[in-house]
Amino acid sequence: MPIHSVSEKDQVNPARSYLIRLNPKMISCIRWIPKGVAKSNPVRQKVSNVLKEERYEEDYEEEYGEDDEKEGNVNIMEEEIERIPISELPDELKMDEYSEDDEEMNEGEITMSVVSSEEDYKSDEEDLNIKEDDALLLVAKSEGNFATLEVRVYDTSTSNLYVHHDIILESYPLCLAHSDYLLKADGNYCAVGTFSPRIEIWDLDVINPLEPSLTLSGHSDTVMSLSWNKIHRQILASGSSDTTVKLWDINSKPTSPVTSFNHHKDKVQSLEWHPSETSLLASGSYDRWVFLLDARHEKSSQKLCKLSADCEAIAWDYFNNHLLTVHQKMR
Repeated sequence: MPIHSVSEKDQVNPARSYLIRLNPKMISCIRWIPKGVAKSNPVRQKVSNVLKEERYEEDYEEEYGEDDEKEGNVNIMEEEIERIPISELPDELKMDEYSEDDEEMNEGEITMSVVSSEEDYKSDEEDLNIKEDDALLLVAKSEGNFATLEVRVYDTSTSNLYVHHDIILESYPLCLAHSDYLLKADGNYCAVGTFSPRIEIWDLDVINPLEPSLTLSGHSDTVMSLSWNKIHRQILASGSSDTTVKLWDINSKPTSPVTSFNHHKDKVQSLEWHPSETSLLASGSYDRWVFLLDARHEKSSQKLCKLSADCEAIAWDYFNNHLLTVHQKMR
């Protein structure tokens, strides 16, 4: 494998630098959306004219400076524009002297079909409709410096897989966790863990959202694993490169963790709630240990097994929930 140099800027997060260089295009995580959760008619994000103007002003000031500088730039541009007399324009551009007799067009030579904007809008809306037999897939994708969360539709009647809509992310996505519940209401949501220490929860039934529905801050490093509790749907578990596992109660305390576990000594790569025992949480780490936690007690943790390599993923057996499957990195 070739050796890559790391700049001073990349040394802040060498893992991110390594990911960008070796994987300019990659899919880091995928998740199915349960059937019947998504709206058949997703909602378009509506932006008010006031908000549009504010965002335009912010973008302009970032590029050109404050208002006084902006006015100065406009004045300079106006002074630099060279006024061309109409008499010096080419004949075909002198609209005042244009005569309809100069060019005659025979009827029937050109046929134009005009579709009203209302019909166009209805056609677009029909394309966005989700059918009952469609299967929905979440895809965390990055390409160069651009990261997105895609909602893909698998049309079972035609076996066609396509991107229904996507959400632009500020940082590279590493893990996803789907939920049908947020802030005491049913819905279609996805928690996203990225190279940022924040956790973003997005409403998947909104097209072109401006910001996440909820942002959780509590970790000090990359968020590598997420898992929603199957029974207590408001409880989210997160694992991070800061070696901690944190629990969040979205209903009562949505902006900060309610509990933090410090039983691992390295990055927490995978988390999974038990499907029926609501307080049991399994965690796997790069310290090569798999733990079983009791969420009711902050200091209650039990070592399940020692691995011969880094833990990559864990999953409870669907047919026998007394069994936990562990995938470890190839040596």
